[in-house]
Amino acid sequence: MKRPKSCILLVLLFFVCDLPAQHITIDLSQSFQTVDRWENGGFLPDGLEAYVMEDLVKLTVDSLGINRLRLEVRSGSENAVDFYQQYQDSLIEYETWRSMRYATVNDNNDPDSINWVGFHFTELDKNIESILIPIRNRLAQQNEELYINLCVVAFTKQLNDGNGGEIIHQKPEEYAEFIEAVFLHMADKYGFVPDGVEVLLEPDVAKFGTGTLVGECMVAAGNRLKKIGYQPDFIACSNTNLFNALGRMYTDFIAVPGISEYWKEYSFHAYAGRTDENLAQIAENAATNGVQSAMLEWWANGHTYHHPSTIFTGDLRVRS
Repeated sequence: MKRPKSCILLVLLFFVCDLPAQHITIDLSQSFQTVDRWENGGFLPDGLEAYVMEDLVKLTVDSLGINRLRLEVRSGSENAVDFYQQYQDSLIEYETWRSMRYATVNDNNDPDSINWVGFHFTELDKNIESILIPIRNRLAQQNEELYINLCVVAFTKQLNDGNGGEIIHQKPEEYAEFIEAVFLHMADKYGFVPDGVEVLLEPDVAKFGTGTLVGECMVAAGNRLKKIGYQPDFIACSNTNLFNALGRMYTDFIAVPGISEYWKEYSFHAYAGRTDENLAQIAENAATNGVQSAMLEWWANGHTYHHPSTIFTGDLRVRS
């Protein structure tokens, strides 16, 4: 059964039409970080009316200043079955789709040869067409460019009804083929490609693998894309908290040969470890490696500018 949309629509209408006034005081005597981009996730509920979408896009660009989108692609886009389309067509329930959306079936046994029958980008295309392109066009009207962050999502713990499992993209060359397929698909269908590639969303929670594997996947994808003329920024490691961003995954990641050619952004999420000391260490690590830093996720109720945290709430890329 499809999900009811009336409640979602009501909430969004309230958000757009009854947004309370906010007051922010800026202290020009102090300077900390330079914000390059303000990122948001590029997805919305299905079935929104056109006028609601138009208002949301205006709010996103004109009021919130969003100029970077996280465009998620699930690992299950490489599969013989388009489970997302089945879910949209009400052929399977949400729980079934949830247990299969990260499951992979290799397109063939050769990572250097793409078999397009083995890829389904239905969900990716919906998000590009429903939210990314409208925001991209709105920014273009203001002579601004949208930064597209392609983010690979592979929460392998959800596989097999929550018992976990492996996916083909845990082999670096197969990961590289997957990224190449996304770039070629977007270039052919839409005429543009991502500006950056977030190697994996929360690899510590996803149980994808070590920092070594994340680094090897990044280098393999960077090498593959460079051969076909693309050189996006690579973003890593996007751990769930600052402790992991400074821990073993980070040290293993930076030890991988070749990462310095592709790694451009030191990313992390702020669900734990939000201390001045950890923030300063991340800034120092970023400077040592010659990359920018970015806090890319911290979602919870009450995360407004009022929150007494030492870090921005929301998703942003900064020059440390």
